[in-house]
Amino acid sequence: MNGWKNYETWNVALWMSNDESYSNVAMASKDYPEFVLKLKAQGIEQTPDGVFFAMKGLDVEELNEAIKEMEQ
Repeated sequence: MNGWKNYETWNVALWMSNDESYSNVAMASKDYPEFVLKLKAQGIEQTPDGVFFAMKGLDVEELNEAIKEMEQ
């Protein structure tokens, strides 16, 4: 999946970086777990494609790195 660990991680990263509302939340988060908590507080638990943000199997380290790159 374009260099990502799996489809689910790729899908979350895609939405996180290409959707303005998710990007804004990501850039306001220190890491991926905080991003997930902020979305959950808004009642959002999955991408529009049906991938849960808190599902097992996501590569959290890759997603943390994606958030750091967005801040630059």
